[in-house]
Formats: sequence, C-alpha cells, structure tokens
Amino acid sequence: MIASERLNGRFLPLMKGATEWRRIDRTLRRGVLSVSDGVLVGTFLRSIEGATVHEGRIALVLDALRRTALPMPELYEMVSWSYEWKALVLKYFYDVCREGYAEIDERFASLTAAGEAVLLRAETQGFERASWGFVERRLHEIVTAVCPHCGSGNWTNYSSEAYTCAGCSMHVSFAESRSLRVSCGDDASWRCTPWPAVPGAMTG
Repeated sequence: MIASERLNGRFLPLMKGATEWRRIDRTLRRGVLSVSDGVLVGTFLRSIEGATVHEGRIALVLDALRRTALPMPELYEMVSWSYEWKALVLKYFYDVCREGYAEIDERFASLTAAGEAVLLRAETQGFERASWGFVERRLHEIVTAVCPHCGSGNWTNYSSEAYTCAGCSMHVSFAESRSLRVSCGDDASWRCTPWPAVPGAMTG
C-alpha cells in the first residue's frame, strides 16, 4: 500500500537547492561535470531514502495525469535515453491505477479524488516536477571518473564515494578524481547528448 502519511518533508531539500540543481542540470547537457559538482550530487542522492524515490515516482505520474489524459509520452521524455526508465514509468502507472489513484476508461486515464489528495500532500511536502526530474536523470546516468594517478576511466555512479581504479588498482576517493564524464543511457558507451526540453523541465 502506498501511504501518503510517509510524506513528511522529505522533498523539501529539492526546493531549497533549486538554483544549484538548475545550474548542474544545464551543465550536464554537455556530458561533463566538475568533480566538486559530482561530489555535491552524490551527497544529495545518498541523502534520499528508497521510500522517497518511490513516493517521488508516484507523485510524478500523478502530476502528469493531472495535466493530460495521455501522460506516457511526457513521462518517457523526462529520461528519454533510458529503456529502464520507460519500464519504470509503466510500473508506476500500473501502481497508481491499482491503488485507486487513477482510473482508465476505454481510451484515457484520469486522477481520482484519492490520487489528487496524494499529489497535493506530496506538493505540500516540497515535491516539484522539475526538481524530481533532476533526480531521475541523475539516477539513470553513468559516471566515468578519471583516475588522478594513471588517467584511466572508471565506470561508477554519483553515489559511490570511492572506487578501485581499473588501470592501476589504486583505491581512489571519488572527490580525488581528475575529471568526470557522464554517459546518458542504459549502455554506458553512448555519448551523452542533450535531453529534450519538456514542459516543466529545469531551465534558466
């Protein structure tokens, strides 16, 4: 059961850091990120509990349903490069319908009163679509950290505080990396390309 009672302020840090997240989001459209910003993102993501991610995704689907009876294209575009994200969107759309937060007629979906209440509760606790989009994009990116000792690239993620270099076997703190590159996609060999502008995406 999805309990809206668990939404007790967990989204508020997203709102407090909105200016910083917008700047980082713009930077990442180029596929690069400073090490200091990578550490900042990692610290932030580690502070988010698994239950918060679950509630954020529920709220994201409900938010899309409040605006359109055909929410899937908009939701897919939020992390357009990831097949895993598309599967998650389908899962959470099913979840909100199963829990009675949305209903489907022959062609369209819409919020129920229960769904509207859950969404309003999340918004009261700081949920905001653009900020949550930032979280989802970071969760679906792969970071290549360049070793400061030998220059080898190492696949990792924002939440990893350290890694063992594939080139020289040194144990390296994420913060000590020479540089960071970001791959957008389920296949980390993809070059990071700008994600499309969608309604509510973080801008200037």
